[in-house]
Amino acid sequence: MFGMGCPNGLLFDNQTCVILRDGYTSLDVGSFIKDGEVSTHDLLARVATNRPFDLRVLDWLQSMASSWNTALPTEGKFTELFTTDIVPAISGSLVHEVA
Repeated sequence: MFGMGCPNGLLFDNQTCVILRDGYTSLDVGSFIKDGEVSTHDLLARVATNRPFDLRVLDWLQSMASSWNTALPTEGKFTELFTTDIVPAISGSLVHEVA
């Protein structure tokens, strides 16, 4: 995250999405602060389920960049966790797959 110039990050697996923030207390992973976590299933609810997991996450990230308010679930916990740091970081960004 430091190398990308962004203090915010998301870690996904099939079960959970963890929201991270760099506290800038050091230059290693000990500086990362867990801001929250949500169910990956719930977070990706608006993305087609017939695609591989990594492509569903890519679709969701692209959707967040172009129209975050239609990408996020409407439950309050998502608004609370994402709109302060993640939405400003991704809105209008170019999201692409890196091989």
